[in-house]
Amino acid sequence: MERPLVNIDIEGRLGELSLARSTIGSALKLGHVQADVQSSVLICFSEIATNAIEHGRANKINTTLGLHSDRLSLVISDDGLHQDYSQITSDSPLDPLLKLDTQQESGRGLQLVATLAESISSRRVSSQKPSFLSPLLGENWAPFQDNQCKESQSADNQGYTGKQAHTLHCINETRLVWSLHPIDNRQCALLVDDDRSLTALYESYLENEYKVLIANSGACAIKLLNEHPVDIVVSDINMPEMNGIKLREIIGQNEKTASIPFVFLTMDDNIDTNKHAIHLGIDDFILKPVDKHTLHSTIERVLTHYKRLSNTLNTRVNQQISAALSPSLPEEVFGWKIRIASRNTGTGGGDLVVFHQGENAAYIALMDVMGHNDTAKFFSYAYAGFVKGAMLALKEEQVPTTLLENLSHQIHSDALLGQTYLTCCIIKISSQGVIELASAGHPPSYFIPCKPKTKTDTDLMHSSTSQESGALIPIHGSGMMLGLLPSQVYTSTPLTLQPGDRLAMYTDGLMEGASDEQGRNLLETEILNELKISQGQSLDDSLKNSMQILDKHTNYCPPDDALLILMERCTPES
Repeated sequence: MERPLVNIDIEGRLGELSLARSTIGSALKLGHVQADVQSSVLICFSEIATNAIEHGRANKINTTLGLHSDRLSLVISDDGLHQDYSQITSDSPLDPLLKLDTQQESGRGLQLVATLAESISSRRVSSQKPSFLSPLLGENWAPFQDNQCKESQSADNQGYTGKQAHTLHCINETRLVWSLHPIDNRQCALLVDDDRSLTALYESYLENEYKVLIANSGACAIKLLNEHPVDIVVSDINMPEMNGIKLREIIGQNEKTASIPFVFLTMDDNIDTNKHAIHLGIDDFILKPVDKHTLHSTIERVLTHYKRLSNTLNTRVNQQISAALSPSLPEEVFGWKIRIASRNTGTGGGDLVVFHQGENAAYIALMDVMGHNDTAKFFSYAYAGFVKGAMLALKEEQVPTTLLENLSHQIHSDALLGQTYLTCCIIKISSQGVIELASAGHPPSYFIPCKPKTKTDTDLMHSSTSQESGALIPIHGSGMMLGLLPSQVYTSTPLTLQPGDRLAMYTDGLMEGASDEQGRNLLETEILNELKISQGQSLDDSLKNSMQILDKHTNYCPPDDALLILMERCTPES
């Protein structure tokens, strides 16, 4: 299951690339993507988009960045001449499609892209009218068949201009994929000692249980503390230039590092030194020479004590916040039955549901705040309060996109809210029972028809999927995640559902709770199959069965919060 992080349209001008590159970079950082993958994605985007403008004579470029549980995809679409990156390898001497010589290939970065991306695919498509080409193609545009796209490719190779190629109404699509490695959740120990042989020895003691950073001076230690999250510092006292005492003083003066547990290594048991260190808030001492057992047991004891103290201080506040954030919805709103179920990991920001009902409309906002620590929980509380206030300020005739756009603008302009990643799906229910759905980086909702629908209904839901009873039709939201641009535009999908029709909304923890890719695929398949046959069950039973599938795959210990909302249009009798 892939969800969009970025979906941005730009004009075919080199000056436009910086905005798109900045937006993609912000999304990668908020998504905590590995630094090497971030760099590769940005370089590949720059090379392909530049080629589309300079060599493909593209007028419009659309870029989407999608995040899956274990991979990242970058899709670049343009309306220029076709360039087939899928035939390029890192050792290709030239572009086989365009027959470039070495001088022509220089500057196009084809081999660089092939080296940095794990997989590349290119195609010439015209399956449906792309939104970003609407101003260019006009309202009378109609999709072409595959053979007509092949004709346009032939036209490209014969040297037609970009303008001539545009009349054929086909677009180029290049997809690049990178694997995302599991995040290392081990705690991090910073070892500080001017003796390199000792830091290497200590690292060998700890590297299997902890992430280890090495600093051979106080200045290097301060630099690492500013660049990396560190859980504990183990430092020698006697070092040149900046000794351990001075290092602890500097760390204590910085509010971001002052609370990090600190352990001293020392050659002697000097009373005056010990008193000074204790005054600075030292957590423990280790006398040199240091053996593996002593180092391990000291670090474990200090971290356990620190965690216990932190939990004690935060428990009461967390309980109050968790109670306030506990998802709940009324069981019926304007002719819709609504049921909700969730699984909570007990930590972090998790999933939020905010509801507001006015005289003529009701709004449901389903949000997923990234993070698994106490800080993320405070972000969740802040978001919940802001969204609730924004709902109260909405006029009832406004669409849910207005709420998303206001929220995105607020996140972009707020330094605090902009520090974390949020996906959101909003549904507006009118008093007549008609609904509108808008999404920002959130997984697709699913329409579950009660009976076969007419072609008009199919068109309305923007889906060509079979409407037979038992079908499950995804309703994809194209909006990028919130806060990446100062002014972001979202689109809504109006849905006119009949009595008995159902709608399912969820957070990604529902489908991605298993421990590996095979398990996640099986979990998603089983839950989707359960939703397909849900028409033969009550909402409560369908909800219960779906969550039991999650419990089975996660052994009742989900790695991420999960939430499922099922809605059903009431029949006149009910």
